[in-house]
Amino acid sequence: MQSIRVVAIPTETVERVRATLRAPVYGFPAHAEVATDDAPCRHCLRAFKAGKDRRILFTYDRFAGIESLPQPGPVYIHEDACSRYSEDAGFPEELRGSPRTVEAYARGRRLLAQELVADSKFERLSKNSSPAGTRTIFK
Repeated sequence: MQSIRVVAIPTETVERVRATLRAPVYGFPAHAEVATDDAPCRHCLRAFKAGKDRRILFTYDRFAGIESLPQPGPVYIHEDACSRYSEDAGFPEELRGSPRTVEAYARGRRLLAQELVADSKFERLSKNSSPAGTRTIFK
């Protein structure tokens, strides 16, 4: 049985984006704005306060350095420094109130399972055994 492990964007990546306003790997321009919704920061995993917090939108590939086939997508981080979410802290309590898609991948970025969790009970997913080499990604 595997427990849920939530992995935030590395601090070095976040610091580089804040300093350069460029996306890692691709170099695309990043965009800073006042938050318009309560999406999570992908570094501290806290929800933004709409109309108050400033955030940076940039292109991020969650498989960069792990798999050769890219999967870039848009993510937000706080414009100001924030602490990285600890990988051993379980599922972030602040994010339980909204639905999340959980995806399990095998090596080669092969999608093994995908599930929408709308009832905030993410722990039940860890009770299902996963094949060796599975990586679980939260969106």
